[in-house]
Amino acid sequence: MFAYYEFVVTAIILVHCCETYLNLRQRRKLQETDASPILLENGLTSKEEFVKSQVYGLEKLNFALFRDVINTAEQLAFITFGYGWFWHFATSFVVHRYVQSLIFMLAFFFV
Repeated sequence: MFAYYEFVVTAIILVHCCETYLNLRQRRKLQETDASPILLENGLTSKEEFVKSQVYGLEKLNFALFRDVINTAEQLAFITFGYGWFWHFATSFVVHRYVQSLIFMLAFFFV
């Protein structure tokens, strides 16, 4: 039998690790404060605007890294505990399988 739970948890963690790796690479690039000479020579940006843009991008990325950790933890907690609780809640009212499924979907939808 296929282990669905382990597959889903592994997939969530793997996606999180890949996204974090890419964000950390981008973070390293945003920490550079030397503007490209092409940008400065052509008047596309000034040194001050470039530094402000880099600082803003770095802060935005730092927040995104924090947010992604929280979202991943929330997903894992809900998969581990939430679905089971909602199903137990739905089955505590009625015996009929279709009504249980309907209660499960409604409870899941409104929470």
